[in-house]
Amino acid sequence: MALMHAMQSGHTPFAKTMMRILATLQEEKPSGESWLRDLVNRVSNALGDRPTILDSDLERAANETGSFRNLATRGYDTFSPEKCEPAISAAIRPAVGS
Repeated sequence: MALMHAMQSGHTPFAKTMMRILATLQEEKPSGESWLRDLVNRVSNALGDRPTILDSDLERAANETGSFRNLATRGYDTFSPEKCEPAISAAIRPAVGS
């Protein structure tokens, strides 16, 4: 439970930061059931004069940690330890810059 909370606590500020960037750029924020995946997709693609905000490696890492965040908030009763390693690796990658 502590690991799921830590992963969720790390991904939430990331998502809020991406939303603030979109607001600063006066871009529409995503909504609906898949808003988090849509957010990552949007900031990972250039739009008009705006370059990409996340490169493809960070996009993959954000999607992996986002999937784990979804598990932590909605499906913790189906938690499987095998799902931890990819999400932890994805979370570490942006932190260490590799």
